[in-house]
Amino acid sequence: MKLINGTACAIGALLACSAAGDIVVYNDSASITESGQEFVYTFNNVPLALSGGTLTVFGLGDYSIVPPSSETMTWDMDGIATDIGFNEEAFEDPNNIDLFQNDVSQTWAVSFGDMAAITADGSFTLTLTNATAVNFFVDQPDDFLAFRLSYDAIPAPGSAGVLAAMGLAVMRRRR
Repeated sequence: MKLINGTACAIGALLACSAAGDIVVYNDSASITESGQEFVYTFNNVPLALSGGTLTVFGLGDYSIVPPSSETMTWDMDGIATDIGFNEEAFEDPNNIDLFQNDVSQTWAVSFGDMAAITADGSFTLTLTNATAVNFFVDQPDDFLAFRLSYDAIPAPGSAGVLAAMGLAVMRRRR
């Protein structure tokens, strides 16, 4: 009876470990310069997605919400997930917008289907592109564009095995 219970517990632990993902986070930033308004970030050895993701883009620069805003940016992940921002939600105080430099932050949910397709080949490229109306000002060298992408990833096979072995070791100690 103890052997059956122990085996059932070990199998349950292994299944629980394989069902729970590892949260992975990718982030980077670049300064807005006179020579470029397109920022391309490529990541390799990317684990497969176990869930949808969250992409947050941060910026400091000549962004506006004057409708329709031509002072914004777009993002694209492998041509699979894409959107345009920044909208009113991105500004701390939409009623107090600076003409030249605003601190912005906006978050998008990326569906599980899109994250699975994006990570299927083990790599992804995120492209952030400022609209041509987002101007570069020499007297504002701190302007930047940054991102943070997070999602649950399928755990490495080795980590699930290690956790299952630890569960077996704990059960043996109890005897």
